[in-house]
Amino acid sequence: GFDFLVVVLIDRDNPRSRFFVFRVGDLDALLSAPNASRAGGKRTLTMSKKAMNSTFKDYEDNWRVLL
Repeated sequence: GFDFLVVVLIDRDNPRSRFFVFRVGDLDALLSAPNASRAGGKRTLTMSKKAMNSTFKDYEDNWRVLL
């Protein structure tokens, strides 16, 4: 279990890394459906460039949720 998920995207060509900070409660709607073929029915968070600029935009540098 965890309370927050921080995703760090490192771009070798860009000197600034990108940080996405999620509350565990916000993740349910963003994760894939449970995958029965994976151990424990694990779920994935897919972050395409399009999604990072729309769906995940509010989570970028969202450090205030840690307060």
